[in-house]
Amino acid sequence: MIASLAINTLNGIVFGLILFLVASGLTLSMGLMGYFNLAHGALFAFSGGVGATVFAWSDSFLVAILASMLTAGLIGLVIERGFLHRITGLFVPQILVTVGFIFILDNIHIWIWRGTVFQPMTVPSLANTVTIPFTVAQFPLYRIFVIFFVLVVAAGFFYFDRTRLGAIIRAGMDDSQMVEGMGINVTRIHIFVFAAAAVAAGLAAGLALPVFGNSYQAGFDILLMALIVTVVGGMGSVLGAFVFSMAAGIITTWGKFLFPEAAMFLLYGLMVIVLAFRPSGLFGR
Repeated sequence: MIASLAINTLNGIVFGLILFLVASGLTLSMGLMGYFNLAHGALFAFSGGVGATVFAWSDSFLVAILASMLTAGLIGLVIERGFLHRITGLFVPQILVTVGFIFILDNIHIWIWRGTVFQPMTVPSLANTVTIPFTVAQFPLYRIFVIFFVLVVAAGFFYFDRTRLGAIIRAGMDDSQMVEGMGINVTRIHIFVFAAAAVAAGLAAGLALPVFGNSYQAGFDILLMALIVTVVGGMGSVLGAFVFSMAAGIITTWGKFLFPEAAMFLLYGLMVIVLAFRPSGLFGR
């Protein structure tokens, strides 16, 4: 019983942290920039496919993650510079454009990889298992690495939010004319934030390869979860994304273990309860 408790909780934390990387980018683009980017999930799936291919060619997990991040960042720049910045504040056109990119990226994924479902890969240097303290259960070393690595990344996000550049970014999203009047280039802020959001999705896709593998359908699943996290956590709040990502990861994992047929009902039920009392989300303004 203790072993099951420990393993499922740790698996939930791993899933929650990967979800956080995706949701943090989504909440920044939606809450701070006003970009309703539904292609964020497709970006996750496509960059993960690139990462899996690069890993097969190079046998280097680090190179695979870098390729996944670079791919997501470049495609994110194309979406933002080529389309979204031209329709800022136009909700319906943004949905139509980003839904179009979902079809484009999904079909390119199918065309290149023939609908291949990439199975979870093995990272040779992190292929061992470790014993969970106070139990006899074994847990993959790679997943322990993911927990510590993403926690460091999350700490970096929170620290950056309190720096001068973080304050400039928030001010630029709240009142761009005022910031431009101070001689700050708001366009560069938009480019930086959206590219960072896309790179975070690529990092999540690369880290998820040894845990979940990859397929073009993965984009829809992660997008749905990330949207729930973004809305419930509060749009624009990285802290809200972190808190509810962790809750969603643990609830979903335990739900699938205890009540497989009602796992998503538990998450949606929690979402309804939170929004009934906090319509702007846990940490929304």
